[in-house]
Amino acid sequence: MKKIFKMILVNALSLWIIDVLFISIHFTDTTTLIVTAAVLGFLNSTLKPFLKVISLPLNILSLGLFCLLINGLVFSLALNIGGGYVSNLTSAIIASIVLSITNSGFDTLLDNK
Repeated sequence: MKKIFKMILVNALSLWIIDVLFISIHFTDTTTLIVTAAVLGFLNSTLKPFLKVISLPLNILSLGLFCLLINGLVFSLALNIGGGYVSNLTSAIIASIVLSITNSGFDTLLDNK
């Protein structure tokens, strides 16, 4: 349970940073941000591994670059389900890269008690 709350907190902080940095991504309020963080965590643990297995041949042919598209699609889907707004897929792909970098940083900070 503690791990789930940590994941939602880290995702919410990273999504807030993305909201500040990107004009094309918007959250209406804090509740939307937290719901989107929970949805993103759920989709990352359920849908994303399934998509990666199915797209393995394309991933091999593109030398792993197809993972960026999967990350962007999952990010865009999480924002649409959670109530956020993203204007295009390119913004979603770039934001998913920023999300992974900020999530790694926050995970490192929270693990070093």
